[in-house]
Amino acid sequence: MENLLFLLRDGIDQREVIKTYESVIKTMKEQIYSLKSKLAVSEDSIRRYKQIEVAETQKELKESKLALNSAIQELTAKNNYISQLEQKSKIIEEALAKNESEIFSLTEEKEYWKSLASQSPELEITNKSVLPNDLMEKFRENEKSRIRAQEEADFYKSKYEEIIENMHNVKDKLEETDTLKLQQATLKGEFGDIEQQLLKKEEQVKSSNKRFIFIQKKMDKLSKDKKLYEEKTQELENERKKLSEKYQNLASRVKGEERLKGRIKELEENLEAASQEIENLLERLRDSLKRTEELQNIINCETKAHDQTKEAYKRIKIQEKLLIDERDLLANMNSELSIKLNIMQEEMEKTKSPESIEKHEITFKKGTKESAALMRLNHKLEENVSRLENELSFTKEKLQKKEQEVLELELKLNESHRERRKLEQRQRDVPRDSIAGLIKCLDKETDHPISALSCDNNNLLLHEMNEKYDRLLDKYQAAEEAKTSLESQLNNYQHMLKSMKTQINEDAFKNSNFEKILAERNEEITTLKEKISMLEDKVKYFGISAETERHREISHKPVISRAGSLQNLTERRTKARSNTPDDAATPRYYPMRSNSLLKLRVPSQTYDKPSWRG
Repeated sequence: MENLLFLLRDGIDQREVIKTYESVIKTMKEQIYSLKSKLAVSEDSIRRYKQIEVAETQKELKESKLALNSAIQELTAKNNYISQLEQKSKIIEEALAKNESEIFSLTEEKEYWKSLASQSPELEITNKSVLPNDLMEKFRENEKSRIRAQEEADFYKSKYEEIIENMHNVKDKLEETDTLKLQQATLKGEFGDIEQQLLKKEEQVKSSNKRFIFIQKKMDKLSKDKKLYEEKTQELENERKKLSEKYQNLASRVKGEERLKGRIKELEENLEAASQEIENLLERLRDSLKRTEELQNIINCETKAHDQTKEAYKRIKIQEKLLIDERDLLANMNSELSIKLNIMQEEMEKTKSPESIEKHEITFKKGTKESAALMRLNHKLEENVSRLENELSFTKEKLQKKEQEVLELELKLNESHRERRKLEQRQRDVPRDSIAGLIKCLDKETDHPISALSCDNNNLLLHEMNEKYDRLLDKYQAAEEAKTSLESQLNNYQHMLKSMKTQINEDAFKNSNFEKILAERNEEITTLKEKISMLEDKVKYFGISAETERHREISHKPVISRAGSLQNLTERRTKARSNTPDDAATPRYYPMRSNSLLKLRVPSQTYDKPSWRG
């Protein structure tokens, strides 16, 4: 910029200098535009990244919640089924123990009867006639016992077959436990899938942290670029100040006559404006005087009304005092008359002659009439007193309102007086100052040393320089506005980064909670495994013996399995689930007990019982 000033001093064309300055400003604008584009791209990338992360986290949370709910439902169903199996296994164990005891007793009886049967053929070979009677009776008894033993053997054989059928049912239940094991294996696979999802989630969090670090690096670079551009703008501002100082020096040397003409026009316009202001001030003074006169008339009227109300108030007070005195006199008279009436009644009781009675009646009637008239007068006086009191209260309220209005009018008068004084001071001071200032400015401009210059070429060049300087100022202001907008955008980005950090911390906390829940579910699954292994050991311990298997091979009776295949089991369970509503979807409504009405009784209702009445 200093080189440009030297060129101006040497007389080189000023247009080339201005073109170079414009090229520098264009480069600055291009750099600012590139910065804006970079910031817009970074904003779009951050917004997209936030949207994608929010959508992914929501999907993963929904999937994990659904998986957990399904696993919990299956675990509850399996727990119920295992408890049922345990109950059934206990019943089967008791039946097996009974059957074994019965089989042992049957084998002993069988051996006993076999020994008897081995003895009976010899008895049949011998001649019945040769045998004695004792032996014949024993033989008959043995035959009866043999027939009875055969019948009991048939009975126990049927029981034995029933026990075998029960054992087949137990085998079917063992097959069902195998299906449960398969389902447990599927649950293990699902648990592995959930663990894989957790690992994916951790990887995503790590990748998001990497992206956040990358964005922070970008923001650091942008802040450095911002500092560089601020330094450049400061340099440009310093150069602009130097140019403006040089330009002002040149303009002060070259202006001359145009400045004088413009100054004279400005002075004439100022004189016209001052005259108009003086006229306006005079009109305002007239208006204020009229307002003050009107306000004074209103205040006089109000003061007169106030005095009249005061006089009326005094009159009403005097009337009130007179009425109170009259009321007291009438009360005294009434008391005296009542005393006289009492005396007359006593005299009437003493003197019961007809003449005296008539006299007393006449006097009593006169006294009652006088007392009634006095009571009426007293009532009227009381009504008048109450009416006067109401009028007094009403007049007091009117007086208070009028006093407030008078105060407001006095304040308005004071304000009008102040405005009038201010206007008078301005009327006195303004014309003198304005005229004196105009005369001084004219004297200074006439005494200027370069007032006689008349260089048309220089004036044209200076006019062009003025226009270009104004353009440069506009461009510089636009650049400053762009700089402020960039600073605001950077602040917004920093705020967005802070919000992203908080969201990442919240996601990490949620992941830790999810890991705790999964650990609890793993513990539940291990407990279920232990229970299933215990059941398997019990089934092995109470398994089918070799004798039952041999009898099964000999009988060759087809036994229908009640459990069926795995497909039938799954179909039955799906039907049962479809018929029953979900606990989470449909709310459970429990009926209110009759005893709850007693608890909701109001205390007033409980006191209405006969027990509280005594």
